[in-house]
Amino acid sequence: MNDFFEYKWNEPLGDSKEDLLFVRFNFVPESGKILVFAVVQILILENKFVEIIRFDYSQSEAFHVHKFYTKNNDKIYLDGVIDFSLIEMLIGQVRANWRKYRLEFSDK
Repeated sequence: MNDFFEYKWNEPLGDSKEDLLFVRFNFVPESGKILVFAVVQILILENKFVEIIRFDYSQSEAFHVHKFYTKNNDKIYLDGVIDFSLIEMLIGQVRANWRKYRLEFSDK
């Protein structure tokens, strides 16, 4: 039996079926400790999944963001307390800004 739970889901962003928000995280139920998470904006382009932006964390790599919509595909390490409120904030950030990220990706 696992000593952690994994949750994952995706949802459409806007009316298009091409733009998705994907969320995955593992946590220890007894302590609420987050072991790993990813909050990702995905574009389905020519039947392929293309990441636009990905926030992630694991026990082997600190909290960071991959900005695939930038010319240099920037990877930036971030500060933050790794908990459920951080994941909720990142989900809200992608929901609020996905059109901007996609437009910058298209202009790349």
